[in-house]
Amino acid sequence: MNKASKLSKAQAKAPLKITSDSILEFKRSLKRAGKLTATVECYGCDVSHFLRWLLQNHKRSWIYGVEDITYYLYALAAEQHCSVNSSRRKLISLKVFLRYLASLQDPPQNSPAEDVPLPQRDESLPDLLGTEDIELLLKLSAQTPRWYKAIRDPALIALLGFEGLKSHEIIHLKQADLLQHSSSSNQSSFTLTISAPRSRSLVLSEPTCIYLRQYLKELRTHEEHTAKSLPPPHLRPMFTGLQGRSGVFNHTPMSRHGIKFMLYELGKKAELQRLNTEQLRHHAVDYHLQAGKSPDELQAHLGLRTEGNILKHIHHRQRQSLL
Repeated sequence: MNKASKLSKAQAKAPLKITSDSILEFKRSLKRAGKLTATVECYGCDVSHFLRWLLQNHKRSWIYGVEDITYYLYALAAEQHCSVNSSRRKLISLKVFLRYLASLQDPPQNSPAEDVPLPQRDESLPDLLGTEDIELLLKLSAQTPRWYKAIRDPALIALLGFEGLKSHEIIHLKQADLLQHSSSSNQSSFTLTISAPRSRSLVLSEPTCIYLRQYLKELRTHEEHTAKSLPPPHLRPMFTGLQGRSGVFNHTPMSRHGIKFMLYELGKKAELQRLNTEQLRHHAVDYHLQAGKSPDELQAHLGLRTEGNILKHIHHRQRQSLL
């Protein structure tokens, strides 16, 4: 074995210390490289999850080699019941982070994640939610004594399950992004503007409009009676968080974790295991296809780069019709 090979192996085995500061610097480097904010936050969240796993299971914050990553992937599947695609995404985040961390060493090291193969992406559709599942979620989400949660959560479910919005799109919505249109039937409709990176304007479906009408009516009544001064609509978040377990209304924007926890609570009540935004987005695809939208129209509505998921739904529906 030559000297260069020995050095390479020694470097690969040298521990890499992971800290909160190094994760923060990693996120900053991604932003400087032009990565989207949602991508940066996702990478940071995945690496932080790995750090917590290290601390809980090995009582250390440094990684020795490929074994740590292998054990982590096993734990994701066996203990945390992560899907293949979720584990794959976490491994990609970890590979990018450890490559960054190894490059900062003096001298630069080999990343221990380089030789870990990526699992093959699972291209099958998830368990699809039916109409009765969405109706149950809407019903359960309104059954809470906390007034704001009772009007906010059904509106969120409608935007997720009928319009296919993503969490990062919802939490950045401002009240000025929603335009209300009056009609002769006295039932207003809505157009919603989604900002970058997938900028688009959506004509919202009637089920979504029903819950948004109720949400805005209650919210504006509350704001008129309680708020002495409010920021203008272009600065006011569409959906806000709640103050701890008390559920007190506040004016801070809702977070992705808030949406995730809301779905966790509803999933338990509805006996829908691991309910997530992706399942609701897939329901939105099915809903619009059934309503007669073309793949091109639906691609524009969802802000998709390709028709891949839409075509999978079309093929699924075709197979179901033959059974």
